[in-house]
Amino acid sequence: MKYYENDIYPVALVLSHDAESVNKEYYNAAYGEDDDVVIKPTAEAQTMFLTRRTDKYYAMAVGIIFNKDKVPPRLAGHEAFHATRMMAEIGCHIGLDDQSEEAFAYLHGWVIKCIFDYLREEQKLAL
Repeated sequence: MKYYENDIYPVALVLSHDAESVNKEYYNAAYGEDDDVVIKPTAEAQTMFLTRRTDKYYAMAVGIIFNKDKVPPRLAGHEAFHATRMMAEIGCHIGLDDQSEEAFAYLHGWVIKCIFDYLREEQKLAL
């Protein structure tokens, strides 16, 4: 599991290939603190809004759990969009429109960079 915190916006990204490692520190905020992060065995990946299990301060976190050993670029891009939308709308109160396009694009670029850094490290890819 890898944690990335943004320098400009109060958002963080959690990336993993293992739901169990995420569950040690987070729970799925959509369901409540007794609900673990669960990924369907048939899903290639899943993006979710996370809450830390501890009381210490943290940025709003979005998690992506990849359920494949090798993550194709289309899957990385697909999940990056979901994560960006959650971060922008929930964490920063930025909706996608003509006035916010630059902020949204910045966040999307940051999410993609984090994903590719993670995949480069995890999959030993030359990206």
